[in-house]
Amino acid sequence: MHFFKSGQKFVIAFTVFLLGSALNSSAFAVSKPESKNVAEARELIDIDYGDGSVQKAIPLLERAFKTDPNDANLLVQAARVAVKDGHLSFEKFRNNPWQNYADFLDKALAIDPANAKAHILKAQVFESQGNYAEQLNELNKAKASGTDDPWLLHGYGTYYLNVRSFNDAISYFEMIEARGPGKTASDRKAYVVALYDASKFKLKNEPLLERTRKYAALALQNRYPTDAWTPQGYAAAFIAQQAFDDAIVYSKAALKTMNFGLGRLTLAVALYGKAAQLTLAQGPEQEIKPLLDEANALGFRKADVFGYMNACSGCRSHFSEIGPTLEKIIPN
Repeated sequence: MHFFKSGQKFVIAFTVFLLGSALNSSAFAVSKPESKNVAEARELIDIDYGDGSVQKAIPLLERAFKTDPNDANLLVQAARVAVKDGHLSFEKFRNNPWQNYADFLDKALAIDPANAKAHILKAQVFESQGNYAEQLNELNKAKASGTDDPWLLHGYGTYYLNVRSFNDAISYFEMIEARGPGKTASDRKAYVVALYDASKFKLKNEPLLERTRKYAALALQNRYPTDAWTPQGYAAAFIAQQAFDDAIVYSKAALKTMNFGLGRLTLAVALYGKAAQLTLAQGPEQEIKPLLDEANALGFRKADVFGYMNACSGCRSHFSEIGPTLEKIIPN
């Protein structure tokens, strides 16, 4: 399969991952299982989509630390809390979430070099530094442990994206797609994130908009019920492609899940974009006016809408044709 990556930039927040050449798994000891408190905390962190689940995990981790401060599994989950700006009493706090994240992971690996999740997450630290050789090295160590964690596959996918080996990257995302959403919240998140990553590739035999629609529908169907960020991400992708009807649908799905500022702004941009398209096409006023009324009711200024479009690297070239119309129809 041959393809090329679309010009639109995209970010995947707070995910860490895994790939690599085979290492001798016998070089590592077997990691011990999670304690009850750590397992419950992990499950809460896995379902956090901005609703405070991470904060609920903190007391569980505090109790686990009192029982066993040298528990690598505890330190891995502490790292995940720290990178989300959560604060733990046993943390050597720095005003740098990534540094706190890396510190906890280093401590976990010093205790348990076979801890696959710690290696998967440490790969993300190296990725954030642009050190892709060490990213791959950490993924390989995770693979050597024999883990079946789909985030390892996703980590390999992001590594190959970073080194611009796009055929390899998409093959890893498609491996996760083939596995399906799995049985745990973490597996589900890996599946939904991989769908989003796979949707960004334009194949020779599949138009990008068609591909985005396919993966958006799958992701919306399989996301965790409190996940507003997945439909929000697809709404933004549809805006970049001037598919404003789709963007309106996915923006409203995001806002139905969680009422948040970026979601409202994205909906406003989609509504104004659709109104501008209809205005240029000399569409009927009875179709245009409800779009403008709904967009105006969201309360954003013209500067907010144009700021959104200027920040979207995939939008700028497309908006040249509707920009003058947007200038006229959006209130100051």
